[in-house]
Amino acid sequence: MIARHGSVIGVDVGYSLTRRSSAICRLDWSGSTVSWEIVRFCAEEAERERVIAQLAAGRPILAAAFDGPIRRDFDLIGRYRTAERMLTRRLGPLIGKPGQSSAPVGKKLNQHANECVRHLVAHCDVQEARHGVPIDRQALVEAFPSSFLGMMIEGPERLDVRRGNRSDIFFEQLADTGVLHALIEYCLPGRRLAHDLSRIVNHDDRAAFVCALSALCVATGDFVAVGDDDGWIILPPQRFIQSAQWSMLDANAREEVGAALHIEGYTGTLATDSWPSEDVEFRPQARMAGSSMTKPTDEFGLVIETTDKILPILGGVEQHVAGAVICHLFGMWVADHHLDDRDELFRRWLEAAQSIIAAK
Repeated sequence: MIARHGSVIGVDVGYSLTRRSSAICRLDWSGSTVSWEIVRFCAEEAERERVIAQLAAGRPILAAAFDGPIRRDFDLIGRYRTAERMLTRRLGPLIGKPGQSSAPVGKKLNQHANECVRHLVAHCDVQEARHGVPIDRQALVEAFPSSFLGMMIEGPERLDVRRGNRSDIFFEQLADTGVLHALIEYCLPGRRLAHDLSRIVNHDDRAAFVCALSALCVATGDFVAVGDDDGWIILPPQRFIQSAQWSMLDANAREEVGAALHIEGYTGTLATDSWPSEDVEFRPQARMAGSSMTKPTDEFGLVIETTDKILPILGGVEQHVAGAVICHLFGMWVADHHLDDRDELFRRWLEAAQSIIAAK
């Protein structure tokens, strides 16, 4: 879960000095609404700094994600990384692959991503990193939109895509089928979207928005990451990743020498002005591939148990819808945990689940 109000940043990194092929997205939420603003810019230094400062300054930024290779200390990488290899083997032909940091284009993206990071931390209040694979004391992470989207696509081989339009086709598919909305609902339950996702049509705008979603998953504390000390690329929460892609990712991780696959659930303290005065504690739910998942709290287990009873009654739903139901019901538990009548609790939750599924 996440703070009642907040902001994250996503930056699509380009390196053209004349064409506005870079973009920054600030995604904001209140207790009732999710909104975003996207601005494009070129890599001319003065313009880049001005746009980043104007859009991101003046508020705490819970996390920021950059579509370009970055690692600890933000120096030049110059070699083929575990993160890139993890998303290339097996997965590359299906959902595309990140460029190599050792290639000329990769080195240029690395350089310009570092410059975007430098401007953001100079002008903005980026909050402390609290996730399990930080590269800095501030919550600065790496995103790769094509892989982030591709991991959530069912049967990507059936889509007519090519290298130049892959991420756009993936974005449109996930927006049309409601998966992107479900991911936002999962991270920020009970809020309406102030804008229509279908109105994000520019390629760079879409990339910046997906980077912001990557940052949102980190801020929420529920995501998958691949990499090592040379940098970690952020992917969606495990429950949103299709089983075929997950099997490939897991197989790739087993071929690496070190722990190259990180799975994280929320850890921290939850408190909002609309919930009970006492904080709600969550135990960590982070693991590396090959280890057992930490057992969730007894309270969250109650939500899972109750949801497991509800979903069969409703005839079964898609995975992303079930995730949205579970997340919403947990919020209901926070408000309703004082109820002693479990039958009444079940009735309320069943009605809520029916409403969510009908809306999807």
